[in-house]
Amino acid sequence: MLRRDFLLGISTAFAAAGADNTTTRTLRTKVDGASAVELVGQDFPSQPMKSLGNGVFEAQLELPPRINRYRYKLKVNNALIADPQNPLVQADSERLTAGSILWHPLDVHQAWVDGKIRRGRLERLRVRCSYPTPHDRNVWVHIPAGYERSTKGLPALYLFHAGGGSGLNYASGEVAPDLCDTLISLGKARPFVTIMPDLDPPVGLLPPNPYEMRVDANKWVGELHNRVRKSAEALKTEIIPAVENKYGLKASWDARAMYGNSGGGYHTLILEADHDGPYAKVLSASAMYNPLLTNYFFAAIDKRPKATPRPQIIAAAGDNDPISAAVAAQKLGNVDEHCRNFSAMAKERNMLHRMIIHHYGHSGGPEVIAETILAAYGKP
Repeated sequence: MLRRDFLLGISTAFAAAGADNTTTRTLRTKVDGASAVELVGQDFPSQPMKSLGNGVFEAQLELPPRINRYRYKLKVNNALIADPQNPLVQADSERLTAGSILWHPLDVHQAWVDGKIRRGRLERLRVRCSYPTPHDRNVWVHIPAGYERSTKGLPALYLFHAGGGSGLNYASGEVAPDLCDTLISLGKARPFVTIMPDLDPPVGLLPPNPYEMRVDANKWVGELHNRVRKSAEALKTEIIPAVENKYGLKASWDARAMYGNSGGGYHTLILEADHDGPYAKVLSASAMYNPLLTNYFFAAIDKRPKATPRPQIIAAAGDNDPISAAVAAQKLGNVDEHCRNFSAMAKERNMLHRMIIHHYGHSGGPEVIAETILAAYGKP
């Protein structure tokens, strides 16, 4: 059993200039025989922990109040170890082997420790796709606990990965099923099915972009735009209908929420822009840096009759996105700038739900997924 005197939550919130409100979370641990301990965060900045004596150390984290999952390790005598006081551990072969998980706020973490989170089921579906040539595409589907026999009438959350990834990324690194199970188990969201398709066709089916971004950025972006439109059309006409039919989901705009990261965010916005009417209730996009897409999307929205329902927008960017420098070097602005401009245009049209500047690099991380779920299916 996790001892509450080692993982503390302090509810005091304060407003940081130019940012969302944050809460102070005290992380306390005990490492016998250690003279110094460093808190090494993957999803928050690392810092030395303060010694309280007798092997007890603590650090204070300033975290957004929204539900999120963070990963960390302790550095003791130049060795990285999992937190011995935290029973929530994740194995990550690349960066956090036997690292620790910190759910925030504290009551969510305690619910995981106490076994109060009901786990759903992850399935793989194979769907025939015609773009760019006929092939079978993987679609990963998470079914909430209690709905294994029938999902008829449930709404859906669609998660679209970045270029070169897989829908399975969301079931592991992005921990989407855990977020879904958490929010539903704690009564913060109504049940929904999570759908994570592979966006990229198998290697060799689609030739590489004929333009070099470093040589001709504008032509490269134009070619990317045309390819995403074709890919999104296959999603809309083949993959999404097949999944909604297979699981008996409610096939309407108010029963779809969509989140995409980078190229997946491109698909999210194109699906809406290229549809005759509203296609989704909530659209979330992280790490967007294409001005062509921004103008294309809002031009399509502005052409619709004023009475047409409009999706709520969540725009996100990482304050530590490693591709910002590369984008800026091609005179395409930077990721943070495009996020703010996109958010401003959405706000002008009363479409902005929230702008999030996160610390997950080029990935939107669990925070943006959780916000998308709550915006679409959250309970009062």
